[in-house]
Amino acid sequence: MIYMIDESHKTIFPTVGLNYYNNLEKQDRILYLHLSTIYRTLLNKYIKYISLQKYDDLILNSDLDFKKVKNEAKDFYQYYNNAGLNYYYVRNNIYVERLNEEEKQFLIRKMSNVDYNLDDESINFIEKTYKKLIEEKNEKIENNYFLNFGPNTSERFFSPNNSLVIGFRYDLSNSKDNWLENLNRKNEYSKLLNSEIEKDLKQKLNYEVKVITYDNQSTVDL
Repeated sequence: MIYMIDESHKTIFPTVGLNYYNNLEKQDRILYLHLSTIYRTLLNKYIKYISLQKYDDLILNSDLDFKKVKNEAKDFYQYYNNAGLNYYYVRNNIYVERLNEEEKQFLIRKMSNVDYNLDDESINFIEKTYKKLIEEKNEKIENNYFLNFGPNTSERFFSPNNSLVIGFRYDLSNSKDNWLENLNRKNEYSKLLNSEIEKDLKQKLNYEVKVITYDNQSTVDL
């Protein structure tokens, strides 16, 4: 388990959630980061369990040489997925302040027991709470809206504010000959798999899902 630290949490984007966090006292920030880490870990493990493990394995075992991103090059979301996935991770921000007291105590017990396993109780907990924790809210906008989860206004980075966003990233370096041809094949293959993931998760969760491909130009280093 890798716990979040203050400096890394400040690299999240969208940044709307930083307002609450920045107003916390130091000790409250530590608890917030610990609870956020545990929740993010459980959510990633849950999505891995119901869908992503299959697709992560397909990428890993393909003959297209998808290299894993080194830890020191990962952004906040990929680094703290803590679920053992190589390429996929939950890209949403997580707002643990929206948990009620009973729900917070569940995470505190997990932390006290050093228990990060995805057991039946944890699955039930995630299924009941994840939608309210990942939704992006803007006080100035009453209705649902599209939000930018990337560094620029490219359409591919936009997703509904009430959606599950999955990041997909691999190391673009390539040891094979015909680098450009291989890159095109990777893009075609991953686009096909990512489309399948969206359909699979939408059906299982009955919730909007968007898979976004990132690279070192569209992420912020820790």
